[in-house]
Amino acid sequence: MENIEISGRTFYLVTAQDEIRDGISAELWEIKDGLKYYLAEIFRNDNKKTIEFTAHVKDLPLESIKKLIEMYEREVPNLE
Repeated sequence: MENIEISGRTFYLVTAQDEIRDGISAELWEIKDGLKYYLAEIFRNDNKKTIEFTAHVKDLPLESIKKLIEMYEREVPNLE
């Protein structure tokens, strides 16, 4: 898990295995008023052999997406 501060907002990045969807993801969350909100993910779908991006909200700082991509490239192994 990696915490980042951007424009007064607190985000954290985490990787997660997903056995149901058969893959692994890098996820972007926000901590706001003590609650955690799931904002976006980059998902490596091992079944389809694809990499997919999903945003669950519209208001995301570009810097947070860049950090998510950096984490994905660093933490998630390449498709084989």
